[in-house]
Amino acid sequence: MMFGCTELKKCKKQLAEMKSKEEKADNKLEKLENQYGSKEWAGYDTGNVARLSDRYKNCAESDEKDKIVATCEELDSLSSTIDSFIENEYALEVFKVYSKKKPKLVRISTDEVYSWDDAFGTSFDKIEKGLRHSLVGLVEEPTRYRFK
Repeated sequence: MMFGCTELKKCKKQLAEMKSKEEKADNKLEKLENQYGSKEWAGYDTGNVARLSDRYKNCAESDEKDKIVATCEELDSLSSTIDSFIENEYALEVFKVYSKKKPKLVRISTDEVYSWDDAFGTSFDKIEKGLRHSLVGLVEEPTRYRFK
């Protein structure tokens, strides 16, 4: 799935919009949980939204269970979309901009200084998905590294 993110500003805006939708879905789920039961009975916490535990099968009317399961599926879908966007498009744009500038980076956990190439290398395709989130963290909210 491509989002057409071609500039850091556009990427930042797209991510904010997606996270806003995710937050709305999470709030909707929280309201349903408060009324009818927990995420666990909808299978949300296990990642299998179709499987309801025996303990909660009869705790709400069928259409209410369907609402909760649908909201869980929506939330899972939004989360997957956000991860895909971060890992593929937003991280690529951050890499394109900063791999040319090669700023010094500080590893947050140790305060050690790293070169750009030591932290992220020279090829975007070789960066593992988890580290791609750290690329986006440089311009959003630092996770593994921050600019020196």
